[in-house]
Amino acid sequence: MKLVYIAVPSRGVVNGNLTSSFIEEMAVLTEENRDCCFVSPMLQNYQLLGYMQVHGAEWEDWEAHCTTLISRSDEVWVIKYRGWEESTGVRVETSIAQKLDIPVIYKESVWNG
Repeated sequence: MKLVYIAVPSRGVVNGNLTSSFIEEMAVLTEENRDCCFVSPMLQNYQLLGYMQVHGAEWEDWEAHCTTLISRSDEVWVIKYRGWEESTGVRVETSIAQKLDIPVIYKESVWNG
């Protein structure tokens, strides 16, 4: 089973009130890609924020955590939500993947957020 890291602009999802759409989108991706296991800080870790050492929404708050997840992934998929091209997190996540020779795949958002 392939481990896929999902990169999205957190501000685009949170500020655009697209959190429920993102969860639905992940459900669609999971259904369509049964050979993949997905990991996304946006999905798993925001719910655990109160229990984690990380408490902010800035990339610097998540850098070590995300870098660890990316380094263990087989691919990084960028979901092209509004603001993905300007997102510091997405830019750095794809850069980390490229440095580690991990393929980066760009996916259109089903929800066009």
